[in-house]
Amino acid sequence: MLSRANFSFSWSTCATRLVAAALAAVLIPAPASLLADANLTIEASNLPGDRVGSLRIMMDNEERVYGVQLSLTCDESVLRLLSLDLSLGVADGAEFSDGVASDDGGAISWGIVLDVSAPFDPSSYIPPGERRILAELEVEAMAHPEDRSTLVRFEDNPPNAATPVSINKVVRQQGIAVPLNTYDGEVTVLATVEPTFLRGDANNDLNFDLSDGVFTLNFLFTAGTDPQCLDAADANDNGQLDLSDAVYSFNNLFTGGPPPPEPHANVGPDPTADGLDCQNAAAG
Repeated sequence: MLSRANFSFSWSTCATRLVAAALAAVLIPAPASLLADANLTIEASNLPGDRVGSLRIMMDNEERVYGVQLSLTCDESVLRLLSLDLSLGVADGAEFSDGVASDDGGAISWGIVLDVSAPFDPSSYIPPGERRILAELEVEAMAHPEDRSTLVRFEDNPPNAATPVSINKVVRQQGIAVPLNTYDGEVTVLATVEPTFLRGDANNDLNFDLSDGVFTLNFLFTAGTDPQCLDAADANDNGQLDLSDAVYSFNNLFTGGPPPPEPHANVGPDPTADGLDCQNAAAG
């Protein structure tokens, strides 16, 4: 039979253990993903250099979201942050969506509020959900001769930043902030390969002869095949493709006129900046 003293000791020991277990449960930190009511993620991506593209900002939220504030940074020598587009995301139709990018493109501050009209409509919110597009971040990938990478970071702007002071925040009704996790995204900008061609080689066969001038005339006046390289067909290098290019070619071939400007002796890149492109030239 259990004595009174033994019973008292056993109950005291049990109570002590329960209290210790409860304290342990409180003091041991829970994983951040369990503490947060919202997650924001920049999707990793590869972008071609010297192009404008977009990155997805994804969101998970356990509560109704009435507003989002974003403060993003990156290495501006690799990527320039331009603007935000909500049209493909869960915040499409937000009454306020605006912000500002720094002059060098290395930072952007943006606010999204679902409803700003009077009277306030409490039914205008982003409902709970997982792994959905919040917005597309419009960016300009800079040109480099090799692949370059940068992290697009969720980073609060300090008081002396080029953009307005801002933090990353997600709010529920009455503007109350919800716990938030943010996940930066790595963006790789692919090397920009400068195309090479032979000027005057309008038909892209790596030769300069009568057929090139005829090819240009057919393209201009009889709906003939498009040149694979407009720069190559621009025989006089005036930045335009017209009758004068065919005439220039014929004059060089048959009357001793000047040859097409470089690259003409050998295949090479275009030394002249103009509006013509060269997407599919043959390589020599």
